Amino acid sequence: MVVCYDWHFLSKIFKVVLHPQIKFMKNKIVISIFISLFSIQLFGQVFPTHEIYPNTKIVKRKSHNGSGGKGYWTIKTIDSIGRVVNIKSYNKRRLLSEESIAYDTLNNEVLSISNYSINRPNSLDTNWTRSYQYDKNDIIRQTTIFNTSKDSTVLALQSKPNDSTYFYLETSYHFRKDQMRHWKNETEYQIIKNKNNQIIKWEATNLLSGRKEMQEITYYPNGNRKRRVIKHVPEYEIDFIYVGGPGADDQSWEYTYDGKNRIKKMYTIVENKKFKIATYSYD
Repeated sequence: MVVCYDWHFLSKIFKVVLHPQIKFMKNKIVISIFISLFSIQLFGQVFPTHEIYPNTKIVKRKSHNGSGGKGYWTIKTIDSIGRVVNIKSYNKRRLLSEESIAYDTLNNEVLSISNYSINRPNSLDTNWTRSYQYDKNDIIRQTTIFNTSKDSTVLALQSKPNDSTYFYLETSYHFRKDQMRHWKNETEYQIIKNKNNQIIKWEATNLLSGRKEMQEITYYPNGNRKRRVIKHVPEYEIDFIYVGGPGADDQSWEYTYDGKNRIKKMYTIVENKKFKIATYSYD
């Protein structure tokens, strides 16, 4: 699936949602996110042996009103083995940002460089760097350092009781210079994958608050995501607003395909309403 995200922004929101010191008023409306997508990024699934975009050099994604913004589109450059190595984001003809991505020998992302940002047009920055320790193809330790905030996260494999179940501990470290304050968060994950190395169940437990979030994800036979269901324990006494388009704790996706079985149009179904969120073309 072709999707573009600001993962640094997502990780910040993810910490806010789970941070135990945050006090919520009943029925207060807050912002939520598509955490299932964040989880896939967080656990850096090993790159599949087949190409993601066979015989494709360019992927263009046009957003529709259902994705939160008409007039926005991205162009992704694909390397010879199907990996996204450059992303440009536009609003109509106006370039908003450009990002380059580098990979290690196991095709997991190790570097993101901001080549251009409309907010800092004359600046070339490293967004984040990431390193891994492996046991064969399993990631046993993943360290991410965010350049702009100097925050970092360490994801460490705690145990693997069988071939499909993994237990990880994520420790995130934060520092705010203006407040001269250091703190950290710890989250424990139980991850279950299917035979295709796709995450089908995961449970996140904040070790300070005890809050849990559980997700189940199903896929179509071709590997594209079909449905995602989220449960919170305990349930929040608040209403959630999903950013970036229509969203819900129970959400489904549908697709149409071109002659090469690549996604042409993507739809999401929320509360029995169907929204077209993206159209794709390939060169």
